[in-house]
Amino acid sequence: MEAAGTSICLVMKAVLLSARWAGRARRLGLEQAASASGDRKEVLAENVMLRDTVEFLTERLACAERRLKAAHIRMPYSLAARLHIL
Repeated sequence: MEAAGTSICLVMKAVLLSARWAGRARRLGLEQAASASGDRKEVLAENVMLRDTVEFLTERLACAERRLKAAHIRMPYSLAARLHIL
């Protein structure tokens, strides 16, 4: 039982360390982008706009996938039937 508790503790520490590392890497990337472009606020605004665009396109893709799944569209012939036609 002690091994399970220790393993859970180690997993939680790993998650926290990886989150901290990801935050530092993100901040470093933003600082490098800001220093390259010269305006940090402009880079942050562009980052927010791009994130919104990605979220919008993800929602559109999910909607299209649901619509396609609901339509039950399938090929008119099976693979065997198509090979037989050839």
